[in-house]
Amino acid sequence: MNAGSRRPTRKGFLPGNPKQWANEHNGLNLRQDLGVEISVRLPVREAFACLLPHVVVRSHGDVPCAQIFIDRFRGDLRTTWSAFALPLPDKSVQVIYNDSHSQQRRRATLMEEFFHLHLGHSPSKIRFYSDSGSHRSFASTTETEAYHSGAAALVPYKSLRELIQTGSLLDQIADHFDVSTDLVLFRAKVTKLYRQLKQSAA
Repeated sequence: MNAGSRRPTRKGFLPGNPKQWANEHNGLNLRQDLGVEISVRLPVREAFACLLPHVVVRSHGDVPCAQIFIDRFRGDLRTTWSAFALPLPDKSVQVIYNDSHSQQRRRATLMEEFFHLHLGHSPSKIRFYSDSGSHRSFASTTETEAYHSGAAALVPYKSLRELIQTGSLLDQIADHFDVSTDLVLFRAKVTKLYRQLKQSAA
């Protein structure tokens, strides 16, 4: 699978925002490789099968460790981690996700982690002691690319536009793709469909 190398030949697949075209292509390419139509919900677990045998996905509750460490994933949603990918010495990668989050949030989180790996992003570095107070490195460009590509794979522009044009409401679209309403709103905004979505709800 070669991210960004293929281009749909039919019109109407790309949003009116050129800054999103590369991310949209990444999402479309993944669906093409999986044989999943753009109008149906994406089977997130199947996406990781493209990265086998070196990537294993598991919930943090399945990791054998003391409960005190498992509980660090829980609590205030603003400060708990959603997921991380952990490279191991044998060249494999363990993707650990927070199973206390909703299914819709987990789906978005896992797709972001998928694209970090698929696009070859350098992993963050963990710091136990930091003068700035930050405990990991942060590259906004790669974080944005992974999140936007994952969101595009979950909610393709063409299908989102068609659902809005046929009168589907925000919560109906979210249920259709099994994502949060926040993610649908995000996609509507970055693909310049937000005004149409608001009008359909009026």
